[in-house]
Formats: sequence, C-alpha cells, structure tokens
Amino acid sequence: PFAAFERCLQENEAAVGKCSEHVAAFLRCAEQVKVAA
Repeated sequence: PFAAFERCLQENEAAVGKCSEHVAAFLRCAEQVKVAA
C-alpha cells in the first residue's frame, strides 16, 4: 500500500487530497504491522 501511496504522490503532487484513500489504507496496514510486531 505504501508503494501505491508514493506513486500516487508522485503523480498528484499538486493534489495530495486525491491520495487520501492510499493514506488511509497505508495507516490501516501500518497499524496491523505494529500489532503483529
């Protein structure tokens, strides 16, 4: 998910708001990793 978020940022540098879905997905993933670790 983070790679997709990075790619989205690169493609939409002027409109980070478009990446909010990627941000949310990345944060959910990060929370799962923290819990597992």
